[in-house]
Amino acid sequence: MSGDEFKEALLDLIDPNTTKVWLTKVNGHRMDFICSVGSAQLNPVKSAMRDGEFILMGQDIPPELQPALQELFDRFVETQELSEFLPLF
Repeated sequence: MSGDEFKEALLDLIDPNTTKVWLTKVNGHRMDFICSVGSAQLNPVKSAMRDGEFILMGQDIPPELQPALQELFDRFVETQELSEFLPLF
């Protein structure tokens, strides 16, 4: 799953008017932006999920959205881990 595919799936899950979610990758001491969906909110940013080098952050993520968001995030991370082992042609 690419960053763009992840973004498309996020758009199907969240209301971009009330929630902001973005995906980053830890690279040394910095975090590289991959994608984001939604408008900035007034509430503080929370690290919603982390798996290895990937962090999903957000603002105003409804609790009922957490399971679906976790499943999507896990799928993204899994495809990234698998792609490390596939040969490049």
